[in-house]
Amino acid sequence: MPTKEDVARVAESVVQARIHGHSTYQVGQVTFALDETGMCARFVREVHEAALGQAEHTWVYQAGTALGMEAKLGDAGLAVAEPQRGDVICFNRNSGKNGHIGIYLGNGNFAENTSSGSRGEPRTPGTKISTLTPALRARVTGYYAPMASAVAAAPKVVLLPANEVIACAAKLEGEVVRCELRALAEALGYEVTDHLADQGKVYLQQQPLPLAP
Repeated sequence: MPTKEDVARVAESVVQARIHGHSTYQVGQVTFALDETGMCARFVREVHEAALGQAEHTWVYQAGTALGMEAKLGDAGLAVAEPQRGDVICFNRNSGKNGHIGIYLGNGNFAENTSSGSRGEPRTPGTKISTLTPALRARVTGYYAPMASAVAAAPKVVLLPANEVIACAAKLEGEVVRCELRALAEALGYEVTDHLADQGKVYLQQQPLPLAP
């Protein structure tokens, strides 16, 4: 399942492509225009679409401006008090009619697409990684977490009634056995609700299993 760490890694790889002299960079179905400027909302949208493996213009929180995107994220109840790596950071205080938005990378750094040539690496306007200066922090209007945390929850162990067999096509990858989630979860008595496209999550609600005699 894609997580906010995947978002951060995509953002970093896009900036690295520009540092290495590329003007465009493709991740999955998404093509980034690295030297274009003032496209902060597009950059945030494309990073999430690439991390989710989606086509362009399909992210549920897409908007034409940073202000519009922050409104959608806020309406969805995704605001957080402290950002984690891969969360969305908004600079919509004293940032003009369209505002500004980026991807928080941790340690006071964030990825952005900007027309500014006075900060970040590379220094020239475009897609870059910048540092949160006091002036930039004063413009922050919110942090948002549209993707799941990269920290996995503790595995849930379900004891099945004696002699019950679950049929699930499995594939061996190295020392890991992988199988299709829905078939296994439903066999274990879970109701599966897929919210990968809009939240990056799959919800499992356990149904009561019959007790062994």
